[in-house]
Amino acid sequence: MVTSSTSTTGDTAKQEGQTFGAFMCYLVTHLRALESAREDRLFNDPFAEPLSRKAVPKLAPAIAAWMNGTDMQTHNYVNYMSIRTRYVEDAINQRNPSIRQVVLLGSGLDARAFYLESLRGCHVFEIDQAAEILAHKQQVMGELGTPLVAAKHHLVIADLSERNWEQKLLESGFDPTIPTFWNIEGLLMYIDRADDVEILKAIDVLSAPGSEFFGDMVGVVMTNEDVVGTHRMKHGEDDPLHGIFSEIGWDLKLLTSLHESGTHFGREWTRLLSTGSSTPVRFDFMVGQKRADSAP
Repeated sequence: MVTSSTSTTGDTAKQEGQTFGAFMCYLVTHLRALESAREDRLFNDPFAEPLSRKAVPKLAPAIAAWMNGTDMQTHNYVNYMSIRTRYVEDAINQRNPSIRQVVLLGSGLDARAFYLESLRGCHVFEIDQAAEILAHKQQVMGELGTPLVAAKHHLVIADLSERNWEQKLLESGFDPTIPTFWNIEGLLMYIDRADDVEILKAIDVLSAPGSEFFGDMVGVVMTNEDVVGTHRMKHGEDDPLHGIFSEIGWDLKLLTSLHESGTHFGREWTRLLSTGSSTPVRFDFMVGQKRADSAP
């Protein structure tokens, strides 16, 4: 009976997580569409609007609440997503040009393989556990008749918290003998620390010397239920250069931290303060590179 109950509880939690993940996937894509429509946009994703269109009626109340909200969950969220996306795309664009293999972890409705010019001629892999999300993307892009920018494109359905995603990636044609760019965007804060470390160690094993990544991390305060009102964020760090990313021994560089107000790409950012202690909330963006002298 105990085993059955535990299994049922685990299945329910997983289903809730997948529902939340799908909601966030459509929400983030809709926010990308809103940003792309601005005259002062930080990036242009031409496919975000058609990819998120069917979900807009359901998203409208959440968007309205966030646009008018004042608490730390809602305030400045649109700008946060836009600034993060720009840092991600700059990291991809500015990677070593010899890197022609790119993996997008937890890709959702990411359409960069169809529009990001720096991916022209690359082999792009997308990994996500939500088969229905990837199927929706395939359907929309097929209906649009949009050609790939990437030379090759593979969708891999796998749960990154389970240890079978590496094999599925390899079976899809991933080549561990050549350098790879890994996009680890908006992912690790939703997974517990132990699984985060396992994911990063798997990336290290799969990566040839010279491989690079983009990653982000939230501050510890974002895991506090009293502050954010949810258990969705399972891991946070206030010193990300000496946290989980340091476990794999790559050279790390902090691109920026949004715990201070400032200007990013001409866009004003107002720091967020926790509701309890009024301390600045960290949102850190970083890149890493596997050393050329690392063992294969």
